[in-house]
Amino acid sequence: MRARPRSFGRQEVQVDTDARLLDFRFGFGSSGEVAHVAGHDRVKALILQVLLTTPGERVHEPEFGCGLLDLVFEPLSAVTIATLRYRVRRGLIRWLGDLLRVSEVDIAESTVNDMSCFEINISYSLAESPGRTEGLALRLRRDG
Repeated sequence: MRARPRSFGRQEVQVDTDARLLDFRFGFGSSGEVAHVAGHDRVKALILQVLLTTPGERVHEPEFGCGLLDLVFEPLSAVTIATLRYRVRRGLIRWLGDLLRVSEVDIAESTVNDMSCFEINISYSLAESPGRTEGLALRLRRDG
């Protein structure tokens, strides 16, 4: 078990990089226990938590998140895309910078079943294996 100190305001917290994490979509495993994720699935769950949390949503960490959902209904323009890229990259570096290195954030608009969507593709490498690139794709529906 490796734990690295991480400073949050005045408080220092030990982050266990080998620990299991409750699955991001809370649920139960096949034998009835609470579902956990580990390894690369754990990192993807952490990325989703940063991306889908709006700052101010967490009482004890009011700055946590990247505000991605605030821009979902904005008109797609070069400014919106640049803002989305900046917020995603900044949020991941700030909250998960000790676990991963973000190499690229690509944002595009697409249509799926007549629904307008943002497609967010993130390329990153884990800090412990910098030569291996991983990816995560997220699609956010823009209209109801």
